[in-house]
Amino acid sequence: MWELVEMNLLDSTAHETPFKGGMQGVLLYSQDGHVALHLSYADYQITDLSIRNFTDTLSREKLEYLTGTYHYIGDYELLEMEADREKTTGTIQHTRRVHSNPNDWGKVVERSFEYRNDTLRMRPVEAVNSGIRLAWVRSRDN
Repeated sequence: MWELVEMNLLDSTAHETPFKGGMQGVLLYSQDGHVALHLSYADYQITDLSIRNFTDTLSREKLEYLTGTYHYIGDYELLEMEADREKTTGTIQHTRRVHSNPNDWGKVVERSFEYRNDTLRMRPVEAVNSGIRLAWVRSRDN
């Protein structure tokens, strides 16, 4: 399990800024090939809103608040990997079985990665998200 420590957006001048003002998240890989990802705005869980699950009577304010979270569960496959004494690099593929956005159910995405000193750095390969940079540290609970 990995905890998000940084999620930045790279602009056209190669300058990085915090994505959406700051994010938090968890990434989980199982040994048998499953992946789970949850991202949300920083401090998303701190709210005075009382939101019921599985109801169709939410106010616009509550519905808008719920868009601050992003998650999926699926399968992963290592497409390529190279390791030396200092780091491991490669590409991993995620097949999203379910997703918080119904348009992304079943979609397959790739992430390039670099693992060094308990930090996992990832970057989406697809052009539409290629400016996003994520840094994860191994969860202390492992």
